[in-house]
Amino acid sequence: MSAAEDQIIHLCETLHGSSRIPLYLYQHGSVLRRWPEENPLFDPPTAALVALCAQQKDILHVNTSVFSVYGLVRVHEEDFFVVMGPVGHVPYSAADIRRLRSEQRIPDELAAAFEMFLKKIPVMHEDAFVYHLLLAHYALNGELKSIDQYFDRDVGLERNDVYRRFAAIEAELCENEQIDLSFEITEKVFPLIENGDLSNLMEYMKHPPDLRIGIYSSSALRQCKTMLIITVSQISRIAIKAGMPVQTSLRLMNTYIRTADELDSVSDVNTLMMRAIYDYTKRISDIKRPRNLPGKLNKCIQYIHENVNKPLHIEEIAKHVGLSRAYLSNQFSCETGMNLSSYVLNVKLDASRELLRTTAWSIGEISSYLGFSSQSHFQRSFKAYTGLSPRKFREQG
Repeated sequence: MSAAEDQIIHLCETLHGSSRIPLYLYQHGSVLRRWPEENPLFDPPTAALVALCAQQKDILHVNTSVFSVYGLVRVHEEDFFVVMGPVGHVPYSAADIRRLRSEQRIPDELAAAFEMFLKKIPVMHEDAFVYHLLLAHYALNGELKSIDQYFDRDVGLERNDVYRRFAAIEAELCENEQIDLSFEITEKVFPLIENGDLSNLMEYMKHPPDLRIGIYSSSALRQCKTMLIITVSQISRIAIKAGMPVQTSLRLMNTYIRTADELDSVSDVNTLMMRAIYDYTKRISDIKRPRNLPGKLNKCIQYIHENVNKPLHIEEIAKHVGLSRAYLSNQFSCETGMNLSSYVLNVKLDASRELLRTTAWSIGEISSYLGFSSQSHFQRSFKAYTGLSPRKFREQG
């Protein structure tokens, strides 16, 4: 091993140790070393490598089908390159892991090890990942590059195509006297969502005005998906303002965006957006319904919604709000007319209905995620609550 090769290996080991991002050192197109030392089947998939190597750049990154990112850094004057990743901006869901297993053809006997490998990878925003690539580029090549240089972020108006497009859209709207969708939703729909006003929302949806949708893409399908992403992202912030737990709102937003990404028809995307608007409004309505309850009961309800994916024992809830189990149970029953244990179960079952509608998770995965003691317990409870088995409920949409 040459001194240069030894130094490259040492730098790669240090970069992995500081970031905990999987790192692969390639020589002549083959993996020379990998950190951590995992099964070669877990190496970057061919599609990602092809996308990275197709561009003759010293440093770049690409996105994959499940919102993962891989990055490449070429080593100057040596026939080496480094690949880092995969990294996601949210933790991998069970559906993501199944999809990755399928794409990388991971056999069943390695499924648990592959899942553990993915779950150990740190979650980070795209910019944070690019900073790690820039650091690797500097360590391996001695060349400093800023993130603005990497993304070519020149924000001057003289180079801003968006500025010019915006002026054209404004002129067209004025000329044709059309209502812009973003304004209509902001002024008419968002207040209904924030107030949890389901009845007026449904009435409005029956007779929507003639709206102009801004052009985001030359593809009709991509256009609809972009509109959904923009709308659901804004609604997510409104829901947080209205009292929905931050993590609940963000998880719900990510679920709708991921689901939309898997759809292949304009009609399905539009239907999903209507469901998202209804879903958020219904959840906000449920949150606002008990607003006149005493402070500790409101705190109790908020804790239940924030921790719906945990087992949630009454003793734990009582401890969180600073009351005894008996006193909390009695007060909750007196104020709401509902047993606290029943309320917890209903919240979990409402969450399960949304997961059945909007994800590809198996019934077992949903049962486990929501903290039910067993799948059979979940199925019995669900059927008693909805009159349908989870499978039938999903089939009926």
